[in-house]
Amino acid sequence: MYKLVKRVLRIAGDLKPRILLGFVFGFLEALFNVLPLIAIFYAFESCRDGLNGGELTAVIILLLAGLAGRVVFRYLVARFQSGAGFEMTAKERLRLGGILKNAPMSFFDTHKLGDLSACLTTDLSFVEMYVMFILDKVVNGFLMTAVTGIFLFVFDWQIALAAAAALAPSVLMFVFLQKSGKTLGSLRQNTQAELGAAVLEYAQGIMTAKAYGMKGRRAGRIKDAFHNSNEHSYRVERGFVRGVSAFQVLVRLAGCAIVLAVSFAALFGELELSSYFMLLVASMTMFSGFEQSVSKIPMLRIMEASLDRLERIVNLPQEEQQKEVPPPERFDISFEGVSFSYGKGQVLKNLSFHIPEHSTAALVGRSGSGKSTVMKLIPRFYDCGKGSVRIGNVDIRDMPRSQVFSYISMVFQNVYLFEDTIANNIRFGKPEASMEDVIEAARKAHCYDFIMKMEKGFETMVGEGGHTLSGGQKQRISIARAILKDAPIILLDEATSSVDPENEQMIQQAINQLVKNKTVVVIAHNLSAIRTVDKVLVLDEGRLLEEGDHPSLLKKKGLYSELWGMSEKVSLWQAT
Repeated sequence: MYKLVKRVLRIAGDLKPRILLGFVFGFLEALFNVLPLIAIFYAFESCRDGLNGGELTAVIILLLAGLAGRVVFRYLVARFQSGAGFEMTAKERLRLGGILKNAPMSFFDTHKLGDLSACLTTDLSFVEMYVMFILDKVVNGFLMTAVTGIFLFVFDWQIALAAAAALAPSVLMFVFLQKSGKTLGSLRQNTQAELGAAVLEYAQGIMTAKAYGMKGRRAGRIKDAFHNSNEHSYRVERGFVRGVSAFQVLVRLAGCAIVLAVSFAALFGELELSSYFMLLVASMTMFSGFEQSVSKIPMLRIMEASLDRLERIVNLPQEEQQKEVPPPERFDISFEGVSFSYGKGQVLKNLSFHIPEHSTAALVGRSGSGKSTVMKLIPRFYDCGKGSVRIGNVDIRDMPRSQVFSYISMVFQNVYLFEDTIANNIRFGKPEASMEDVIEAARKAHCYDFIMKMEKGFETMVGEGGHTLSGGQKQRISIARAILKDAPIILLDEATSSVDPENEQMIQQAINQLVKNKTVVVIAHNLSAIRTVDKVLVLDEGRLLEEGDHPSLLKKKGLYSELWGMSEKVSLWQAT
């Protein structure tokens, strides 16, 4: 419990004083909880000679003070802690967003989307709803037990020792619950992540599953995930219910033991009647705080499992805060002895080449030759393990990633549009751009006409991922985004693939507008589209095998010539 409180206070940041003040108010609430016991003792003590008006008034004042104190401090606990939980989680969401934004791409390659989704939704929502509730019940429950115990010890140390002895079995069960609860809490969180991953996979791949008539078979993973979730949830609940129920039985037995002890003490004249009645009432409530705290262990352990997963994101290695350097004198691109690996086996091996400013270079090679990796290294999605990547005269590792990104526009095969208006999706390349600039970029990208045919024009909402638009429409909007950004370097990855001839022609016209006076790097498997580029870089197994323009490479009769021959055969292929 102490570790959980420390973790929450660490996350709380500037809200920490409010949460600590809430604990102070909880302690004061526990003190006022003792006043009714004192009132009962005082009343029975005074009953020997009959309660007079002053004594009766004192008893009533004690009772009312106890009630009023508990109400006031209970309100203050809620006032200072409940709101802090929501504010703390809101700040944590923003912080996690910033951390993920600066996280290395390797994190997204090695972590399941379902696990990440569960962390940012289920875990944070659970923390938001219950963190202060759990801390309140657990911490203040222990405080109430401690205050009652101290009062009991001051009143009669023998009874206090007897109460401690009676409570010992419950404490052992509490320790057992702490250990087993950690395993059960982690099991629940892992099950949720697996279920989320299965649902996301099925939803994202539903079109492919339907096309191949495998809806039922692919749904089998979801069925298994739901079944496992059901089984594990039942196992978690059963484990917690058994332990908590056993604990509650032991606590109640401890209370009965105290009742028997004080009854025998009163029966044999070792305890005053007033003390007996006071202890009789106290035995019904002295362990309630402890029982309340332990009954929240299941939620406490789930909370810890949630924070464990959140901290794995919080502790991600982050990009070093670099100061911007002076802009490069020119925007040519150089790879100098670059080697790179995603983990196992090198993808690029001592790769060197130079792309002059305002020229166009095409990356060509068999599948797996390293073309896409080169495209990821230029904008610093990854940093090379050996060698250097330079823009102009500057090693890009000397620039913050944000500065590198500012020099580059990217148009890739798989376009992602955000669930926002078309205007804002285009403006994503330059947030401060005026509406006139957005419209001009749309005209150059040949998407103005189809946008204006929509009911709300540029204010039309785009579905998540751009699914309400065709592939060609999404591609032209992404080109408009890049035109608006007007970066000196353009990266194109199969930008005209998977579209019909009409869209391909329009996209090509849009690209021609985009690449004017830019340094351009393009990946194209359709070699006929790159015959006019200034330079072709032929990669093979992560090495530069050939370099030159289209005619010179054909004369070499090397790999490029072989790939060109294959491309020619494909272009002549006809269905029979």
